[in-house]
Amino acid sequence: MHDQERAKKVRKDDEEGSEHDDEDDQQSDKRSEESEELMLAELEELTKVKEVENSTLKLGYNEEDYVITRKEYPNCVHEYIAPKDHYRAEKFVRPKEFDKQYKFTLDKFQDKAIECI
Repeated sequence: MHDQERAKKVRKDDEEGSEHDDEDDQQSDKRSEESEELMLAELEELTKVKEVENSTLKLGYNEEDYVITRKEYPNCVHEYIAPKDHYRAEKFVRPKEFDKQYKFTLDKFQDKAIECI
């Protein structure tokens, strides 16, 4: 009689175990579906960002319409970009009087900075 009770208990445990396995599989499938949905949403967002980036690149200037002048010095590089038909004097001549006047004397750094504007 003891063996029969033990066999019934083993069968009952097996049935309960298979029910738990089915629940685990369903939860795993649900997590997998949620993960796929999240990945698809991220992919759609990245696609939108790339579309915007590509469209803004088309709004930029055409490099063939501009001239790039580059001068390298020991401690800096000057790069100047201008339309092809733009005239720029080779030698900069500082105006005698600036549009904006200051109530104080500019130091050398400030003076050079204003000259570049």
